[in-house]
Amino acid sequence: MYNPEGADSGREWIEVYNTGDESIDLINYRFLENDVAHRLSPHNPDDTGLLLEPQKYAIIADNSTKFLEDYSENELLIDSVFSLKNTGEELSIVNPDGEIIYTVTYDPEWGADGTGSSLQNTNLSSSSDGGLTTSSASDWIPAQPTPFLENATSADDQSDQGDSDDGSGADSGGGSSAGSGTSSGTKSTHSGISDLSNYKPKVDLKVSAGRNRYALVNSEIDFHLEHNQSKGSGIKALWSMGDGKQLRGDEISYSYNSAGVYNVVLKAVKGQSDSTARTKVFVSNPEINLDYSKSGKTVDVLLKNTLKQEINIGRFTLVFEPFEVDTDEKIVFKIAEDTILDSEKTLVLTGEVTNFPYKKGEIKFYYPNRKKYKQINIETEEKTLDLNEISEYVNSDRRNDFEEIINIYELYMK
Repeated sequence: MYNPEGADSGREWIEVYNTGDESIDLINYRFLENDVAHRLSPHNPDDTGLLLEPQKYAIIADNSTKFLEDYSENELLIDSVFSLKNTGEELSIVNPDGEIIYTVTYDPEWGADGTGSSLQNTNLSSSSDGGLTTSSASDWIPAQPTPFLENATSADDQSDQGDSDDGSGADSGGGSSAGSGTSSGTKSTHSGISDLSNYKPKVDLKVSAGRNRYALVNSEIDFHLEHNQSKGSGIKALWSMGDGKQLRGDEISYSYNSAGVYNVVLKAVKGQSDSTARTKVFVSNPEINLDYSKSGKTVDVLLKNTLKQEINIGRFTLVFEPFEVDTDEKIVFKIAEDTILDSEKTLVLTGEVTNFPYKKGEIKFYYPNRKKYKQINIETEEKTLDLNEISEYVNSDRRNDFEEIINIYELYMK
């Protein structure tokens, strides 16, 4: 009812209908008039919710007290504050997630412009696109108002409403509900409509953000949403990481750039229900001595944890890069996940594991997020010509044979 006969003030209203099989609490829904969102409140101030039962109607009134001066209350009456334009405007219903689920832009050319009629939707299968339901001018007719009852089936239907014991208007007697019937999936409206069948009532949602974590800076930490609902129940998770950043998703990975203690807060939402959990993350700077030792033709990498606590160096990366880049390629070794380095202990990664050769080059040590932590150079020992040592391989009577000495030297230096 966008333009009642006579004065408009406080006498405008819209109607919504629950087409689903479960009750819905509308307390956190919003009625959107163009770009202005209006809250929904119970007509009875003692009520704490706005529970709309299956296949039942609710009236959203600009002034619920004035509404009762014109009509009787036999279903859910909701109080709000708005002023519908007589020249037409866009009306929408917004769910608790801020998503518009129904929208219509009415026009006075559709009728019910100060005549005492209300605009009523006759097309109960209005187009739906990704959860958003819309309707067009051909779906609407002006007819005698039928709050809390089914819509009229023809324009300017002035017949009396039949009484019904349950107030549903399903009585076969005369009136705007005659011949319409009430079935699951039916939608009804006056100057607005909302298909609420896809939205569930509040549930007993409980979530956990997991145990406290201990991690190093620049090291990824995995977080996983734990809840008491069935798999695929449509829970949306928002993680506040404690450093001013937020992430969304059931499973996330995150790394901190600075040491400290971070309070991670998880907020999970399912329909109109939400639940919050929190956990702590203790982040420290690593103190690892990087060294190597020769082992035949390879080198063993030595990693010593100088902290007085164990640390997890899983997903860290070691890279050997030869100085002669034109002839050799770098070798990458990724440390296995959950590799624990005990307090003040040394981990030896042998050359057989890393395949790092004993040759001039550098070993670089990277955090899991690819930031470089530190590096060390490999300096091989230079071999020099020792005639006394070579003489062991040469008969004394051939020591002056220069060519033979050179040949032996070349073999020795290989």
